[in-house]
Amino acid sequence: MTFILEEKKEILKKIKKNVNVRKNQNSISLSGPRVKVQETENVIKNILHSLHSDTLRIEKPGAKKFCKVNEEVHATTARTNFHCVIRLEETAVESNLFCKSRFQITLPNGLTLSVYKDDLCRHNVDVIVNAANEDLKHIGGLAKAILDAAGRKVQDDCDQIIRKDGKLSTGDSVITDAGKLPCKQIIHTVGPRWDANSRSTCERLLRRAITTSLQLASEKSHSSIAIPAVSSGVIGFPLKICVENIVEAIRDYVETPGQQSTLQRIHLVDMNDETVKIFSEVTKAKFGNQTNAVPSTAMAPQPVTRAAQNPPESVNRGNDNTVVTKEGLKIRLLQKNIEDCSVCRFTSISC
Repeated sequence: MTFILEEKKEILKKIKKNVNVRKNQNSISLSGPRVKVQETENVIKNILHSLHSDTLRIEKPGAKKFCKVNEEVHATTARTNFHCVIRLEETAVESNLFCKSRFQITLPNGLTLSVYKDDLCRHNVDVIVNAANEDLKHIGGLAKAILDAAGRKVQDDCDQIIRKDGKLSTGDSVITDAGKLPCKQIIHTVGPRWDANSRSTCERLLRRAITTSLQLASEKSHSSIAIPAVSSGVIGFPLKICVENIVEAIRDYVETPGQQSTLQRIHLVDMNDETVKIFSEVTKAKFGNQTNAVPSTAMAPQPVTRAAQNPPESVNRGNDNTVVTKEGLKIRLLQKNIEDCSVCRFTSISC
């Protein structure tokens, strides 16, 4: 909202010639002739769909003071050079610490896979996945919670899809606007109902539901997606088996040769402690400890030679708490507050 009001002033001027525009706390209200209001609504939707927002949480010592002192400089630079809006949300971050990732790995292709205990309806990503039925009638469980938070229009959009294309098949995914949710869009995927006598079929269809969701998110150029434990709960899929297949589908997707995806972050999200625990355990078991993995474009590791395994040579020590390595690198030990230290740092910002 702030970006539209500050960076799209020319468009707003044209809009105000045809309709009345009133800014509320988290929305824009339009009034005027029906045709003009509908046209303006489409213009604003197109602007919103073209935007990308993200939250960077910094927990390093001295970060709070540094950001507050330099807020105006950084905000001006971002707006002038990159056409971005930066806002400090100190209170929101502190009141939402429970949303910190419970487990996180960085995969060889640079994509981050994380596990969160959070409310999917307010989770900070571009697109969330809804566990839907074949009729896209969101009448119970997670689907109803998402609809209640998003508003009636989401159901209207889903009804229109069914009228146009008919019922969905198990494993299919479709996408709609997000209504009142903070995300940009919602992917509705049809997970299978559990049948112990057809376990392999159920697992295959669940993996397909996750795969089609990931593909659809990338087709819409989204960079982040939140996925719940689709098909668990009332549909009857055993939780451990459900999570194993979800994570397996993610692994197959990210490891597909030649995969061109816009996704940079995949979040596994649930409010239930047991589900979050299993998400973490299965993710770690499937991917192993890859938290320090480098992008696949980096140079491949070279074989370790015997000389490299020898003990390191001693370093020269100065008289002022300075250590000089054999390569000439100086390491100085200082006793002071970390926020008072001066360092050189290069930062990349993308919008």
